Amino acid sequence: MELHKSINPYALDVDSDPSFSDSAPFIVDWNKCRTTSFIFLSVSMIFIGLHHLKPEDQLLVQNKSSEAFFVKNHAFDCRKIFSNDTREILAAMGDKRSIMTEYESYRLFGDCSKLFVRHYYPSVPRTAEEEAFPLAYVVLVNQHLEQIEILLNAIYAPQNLYCFHVDLKASHLIHAAVERLARCFPNVAVSRRSFPISRATIDTVEAFLECIEELYQLEQRNKVTNPWRYLIILQNHDFPLRSNAEIVRIMRLHNGANDVQLTSFDPQRIEMIWKPLLNADGAPEGVEKKTGVSRGPPPENLKLFKGSVSVRKLLEYLRNSSFGDELFWSTLNHNEHLNLPGTYPGRCFTVKKYKMHITRFVIWKNSVHPCNGRWRNKVCLLSSSDLPYIVRRRELFVNKLWLPDDPIAVDCMHELLFNRTYLNDDATAFDINTYVNLTAVRHRDWQLRTSSNNNSQFPCPS
Repeated sequence: MELHKSINPYALDVDSDPSFSDSAPFIVDWNKCRTTSFIFLSVSMIFIGLHHLKPEDQLLVQNKSSEAFFVKNHAFDCRKIFSNDTREILAAMGDKRSIMTEYESYRLFGDCSKLFVRHYYPSVPRTAEEEAFPLAYVVLVNQHLEQIEILLNAIYAPQNLYCFHVDLKASHLIHAAVERLARCFPNVAVSRRSFPISRATIDTVEAFLECIEELYQLEQRNKVTNPWRYLIILQNHDFPLRSNAEIVRIMRLHNGANDVQLTSFDPQRIEMIWKPLLNADGAPEGVEKKTGVSRGPPPENLKLFKGSVSVRKLLEYLRNSSFGDELFWSTLNHNEHLNLPGTYPGRCFTVKKYKMHITRFVIWKNSVHPCNGRWRNKVCLLSSSDLPYIVRRRELFVNKLWLPDDPIAVDCMHELLFNRTYLNDDATAFDINTYVNLTAVRHRDWQLRTSSNNNSQFPCPS
């Protein structure tokens, strides 16, 4: 089987997001075998406060152009919110601080000096461990530019690489603003081709691949000597729960393992050909219609699994299926005969119907977890009232924070990430042992201990 040259063989997937893309965020580990591919603003300030480093932490930034700082643009105590202080939470949810218009963000991104006054962006790696283990990010963008810049700031490290893919359906202003934002950083690029992102089409995968190719070119332009080890794919409304240093430690623990979702799916999604319904402009509306035309079996003797990348034959086969991007990554990760690095035996699904994965946390409408925000396409738009629970999750990212609904929730999560990154100050303790017993980690550990790549011998967890 010929693998597309621009995709990476390791992938960690995150739960799908029907309001944007059913396979949006996932993480991919970097393998030396690069040719085999596969696989994740002007603000009205109510209150301004600078959180500076403690004296003992100032060595972290002594070689940077400026001391790390955090501009607080509201008057609420985030620690009280994280501690479930009802009065503070209700007050925060009732406050709608001014957020930037898309045009205001566009103007801000055109002046890098103002951008760097707004948020602190480090110019050197914080630790030797992080410097030795660079990450790469793909961020799918379609709206809320202010939140995009906040997300970039929360995940930014100078040794990492970043690529934005802007939805083809987004306005010209959004496209131009993201181009401006990227020009402020030597390690940020924008994909040259755009695809109309829809949960009903396979174009989401095409968008991923386009940006991954751009990341390779960015490495070449920057003459990078230490390539990125994991790829993380996000969209507008994802937000990190772990600092860059913590993510690096977790990825090193995975040691080449993928963390791709493995669940059952409706066979009708691929037995018949589906066509997306188009709007007046000819763009997919996010809804598809089943035709009366059936399709043949999958290529390369593949057994399909639902999850959240990639060979071209499979990509083309799933092009006219329902939510084919969900099947794409998981199928590649769970077909043992493909011998892709870091994969997990799909046969284990018959033993245990659930496979632990940790890349992203989402509250679905059928979930046991309450939603204190509001529902959008069966996904919870999180509020400040959800944060006491969210900040204690072990996942790496959370979806979805929606800036127009609750800007204080976004601001507090941003402050939490700053404190975790630069102050070693945490609302919740980080315990690496939490991740030792993940299914993918255990499988990878078994491979290394037994020096075996024969997944048929792996004892599936019950």
